Amino acid sequence: PVEIQFSAGTQIRALNLQFRGIDAATDVLTFPTVNPEEMASVAIGIGVLRDQAHRRGVSVAEEAGFLALHAALHLAGYDDEDVSAQDQMQKVTKEFAARLGLPPCGDWHSIYGEVAA
Repeated sequence: PVEIQFSAGTQIRALNLQFRGIDAATDVLTFPTVNPEEMASVAIGIGVLRDQAHRRGVSVAEEAGFLALHAALHLAGYDDEDVSAQDQMQKVTKEFAARLGLPPCGDWHSIYGEVAA
């Protein structure tokens, strides 16, 4: 089971600082569990979600779908901290996006750092 929380900018920023040591808003944070009976948690930053949707020229709903998929892949053990891992995650994102009926995504990836710049 997974709980998804949509968080305001100050809330997602505080969570990012507390759990990752980064004092900035982010698009998505994941909180996996060791016990499969426990609920994992996902926090999606509403402001970053809207900014990314606008920047990509897609609806907020489409961007939310990709962020939820992105979070699910993180919970499944995928990472995007280096170029090799990003490439692998993009490949898997394309595969699952098609299965879920999300629009073609090209090279969808988290762009929260680019949005903040």
